[in-house]
Amino acid sequence: MKKITVGRGNDCDIVIPDERDNVSRHHMVISFNLLGKMTISDTSSNGTFINERRMLKGTSIPVTRNDKIRLGDRWNFDWNLVKDPYVTMRKTIIAASSLLVVVIIAAVWLMSAGQTPAPEAAPAAPKEYVEQGKGEWNKDSTNKVAPTEMSIPIGTKAATGDNDASTRRRSSRKQSAGKAVKAKGNAGQTKASANVNARTDNMPVIN
Repeated sequence: MKKITVGRGNDCDIVIPDERDNVSRHHMVISFNLLGKMTISDTSSNGTFINERRMLKGTSIPVTRNDKIRLGDRWNFDWNLVKDPYVTMRKTIIAASSLLVVVIIAAVWLMSAGQTPAPEAAPAAPKEYVEQGKGEWNKDSTNKVAPTEMSIPIGTKAATGDNDASTRRRSSRKQSAGKAVKAKGNAGQTKASANVNARTDNMPVIN
């Protein structure tokens, strides 16, 4: 907090050239904070008046540049004599803060622009596709289907297997039937030969 002393004394920050002794040697003190707010402390013997109301000696009251200050009975205080000691510092802080905000925004923008999203990984193909080594696996998760040339109608494989089994069974039955017929024919021929031989044996012998 900065303080500015006001009075007739040459050691004051603001010297009031009063020859009638209406202003005390150390009449009042103006205090500033960093934001520029002011308070006045009365240190006079002739009195300090704020808007025509006298301050109690030793007290401090917040004031602005719109308040009318009177020192003693006749001297009206000129606010143009008071310079804000923190005005330069505030401007520097505001400028630095603005620059810092700009730098932060630029850094965030550069970081976001430099981060390219990684490409989406393609879904893994089914095991049978990997083993066959052909065909393309659709990337769309809602349409994971085999290519047209790889599609097999439901039931085709089972039906083909059943037809092959039926064909083998029919061929086996035909072979068995053929063997049975052949065996039956051979048996008939053998029996017929036996009958002929028997009849031949029973015939009388003519000398």
